[in-house]
Amino acid sequence: TVSSMATTEPAAKSAQSQSAISNSIKRIRSLEFVQTPLVEVLNQLGNRYHVHFKYDAIELSNDQVTGTFPSSDELSVALKLLRTINNLSFSQYQDTILVSKLK
Repeated sequence: TVSSMATTEPAAKSAQSQSAISNSIKRIRSLEFVQTPLVEVLNQLGNRYHVHFKYDAIELSNDQVTGTFPSSDELSVALKLLRTINNLSFSQYQDTILVSKLK
């Protein structure tokens, strides 16, 4: 029985490792924010989608975001959510997106 314990213990550790890796990958794939400054959210979205956001940092300084952006979301989905929640306007020119507050 000692030998059977030796074979099942690594299997259990392997399953735990697989689960931990899977959870880490899910976290990497989704961007999660809790009361994060909008400017930081835009920077992280820019890194994910390989775009550059241009904005007035002072104009956006009071805005925060709480939410999750799954990796399966396209940039347009993320922008639509941010536009609605933070009352923003986006104008895209190639890989640059201009961000402004709606009055």
